Amino acid sequence: MRKVLHIIASPRNGRSHSRKVANYFIDKLFGVYPDIQLEELDLELADLPDFGKPGVFAKYKTGEGLSLDPEEREQWEGAKSVWLHFQSADAYVFSVPMWNFSIPHRLKHYIDLVTQNGWAFRVTDTGYEGLMAGKRAFISFAAGGNYDLPETASLDLMRPYMRFWTRFVGLEVFDTINHSTNLDADHDAIFRQCQAQIDEIIPHFSPEA
Repeated sequence: MRKVLHIIASPRNGRSHSRKVANYFIDKLFGVYPDIQLEELDLELADLPDFGKPGVFAKYKTGEGLSLDPEEREQWEGAKSVWLHFQSADAYVFSVPMWNFSIPHRLKHYIDLVTQNGWAFRVTDTGYEGLMAGKRAFISFAAGGNYDLPETASLDLMRPYMRFWTRFVGLEVFDTINHSTNLDADHDAIFRQCQAQIDEIIPHFSPEA
């Protein structure tokens, strides 16, 4: 059975705008592909391993075929376990709120764990090559303001980074944004726009591909 991994970066549970849109996407996906297996990874609750100086040393020593000391091995093996779980999925859904114009720190930690040379990508004579080709990701973004306006677009570091990273590792990515959540706006209308975009995305998001 094909597995879809929902990676949740918002700690707001039922109050999360990004999760609300992601849940609509998942419900629509089940409507078309009822046999998919859904797994949720709530990063607020996940016990992510440390990846500091020992992990960085381990990364370079492993690439050079050098032996690791116990602390280096512990952090490297911890990162590898997160990677193996991540790559076991066939498709991905990310719930991503904007924090200080970018992504939450626990999502960045998670990305740093799995994005290693030889795992999610490799370096070739012609440059970088993503190793997750053939898989798809849907990103449900949420932001307190509207960053689609000419005067605010440059402040949005969330969507450019996530779009770059997913494509860098080889994923085909689709996304939508529930914006203006902290503003006096027609939030029902904005959510309906997200729903309409998802309805168009679903036919192109087969987890069987």
